[in-house]
Amino acid sequence: MKNLNDNLVVFRCDSSLKIGTGHVMRCITFAKELALIGYEVVFLCRSYEGNLIHLLKESFTVLILENNYLENKNDNLLKGKDIYENWLGCSQAEDAENCIRLIKDNSLGFINLLVIDHYSLNELWENHIKDFLKEENDPSEVTKIFVMDDLAERNHNCDYLVDQTFLRNEKEYRPYVNSNCQLLLGTDYAILRKEFKEVREKSLKRKSDCKNKNVEKILIYLGSFYDLNIINIIFKSISNISSSKNIEVDFISQVGKEKIKFIKQRFIKNFKQLNTFNFVENIADKIYQADLCIGAAGSSSWERCTLGCPTIAIITDENQKAIGENLSIKNVAKVIDLKDNFERNFCEALERLIFDNMKRYNLHKSSFKICDGEGIRRLIEVLKQ
Repeated sequence: MKNLNDNLVVFRCDSSLKIGTGHVMRCITFAKELALIGYEVVFLCRSYEGNLIHLLKESFTVLILENNYLENKNDNLLKGKDIYENWLGCSQAEDAENCIRLIKDNSLGFINLLVIDHYSLNELWENHIKDFLKEENDPSEVTKIFVMDDLAERNHNCDYLVDQTFLRNEKEYRPYVNSNCQLLLGTDYAILRKEFKEVREKSLKRKSDCKNKNVEKILIYLGSFYDLNIINIIFKSISNISSSKNIEVDFISQVGKEKIKFIKQRFIKNFKQLNTFNFVENIADKIYQADLCIGAAGSSSWERCTLGCPTIAIITDENQKAIGENLSIKNVAKVIDLKDNFERNFCEALERLIFDNMKRYNLHKSSFKICDGEGIRRLIEVLKQ
């Protein structure tokens, strides 16, 4: 990894309505920074429904794997690892072979770094790819395997593993990785776009003023999550606040323009202003402007923490529970679980945070300490060693 001027990095990640968009979005962020220092980047992705391949193609070469996924009527009965394995639509060995065929057909040559960000893939896939690369590479050339994870429950055979989960520790991962794997754990390695670091100090000043300022702007951003019943509860709860007519709401959702339009038509009369977006280029600016955020308790938590934004964090999926619990323990966000009296708990949390400036200020102070926006710089320093 010493020569950064002639390196090929291949990313294996996916996005879809089921998988969400978080894996691809953080890979895009990492890939752009790698490209800036001389890496050539190629993505290997499947074209699932709701994918972000069009977004990847704006900046990178994308080699598309066939979409083998067929909707299974029993999908909703699956839990934990079974859910993630089902997302792939084929076995890990088949997926690895598909990737190998694309690598060969496109004559990619020596791959310096292979980045995997995928809940469906573990050491079975990694071993398959490693065997292929060992045969293909010159004896002096070794492809490094870089895994992004946040589950701490699957075996991996890799050179680097990054998990940006707050309070994640080495004991949780050592049983699952090879002895020479370098573990890069915690929010010091959070993969965030450069604008978060750039806005951080300005945001500190603005959010610190919340002690003396009422809530005038709320940001609702739940990623690809869309449950109309939950969205209704969130909007109705804000509407029922006595000061709602003085509140401006930004609603960002990646679920399609028609659903966004439906939400706007339904609730626009309840607020001072309701701005809806299917996608925004600079999410950091939206978080900076917000007095209160309502968001998923996933990796977007580190974006809000970097800017110190008081937040109601909603656990929308099982894989967010560990993050949510840690955020709650350290008073970094007010955490609400969809499966635990959501409407009542959300309404109570919303009222407290809107009408109690000191509670918002305390969340701001706690969250700002969690993440400094320097994660990619630290990761690149590791790769240069």
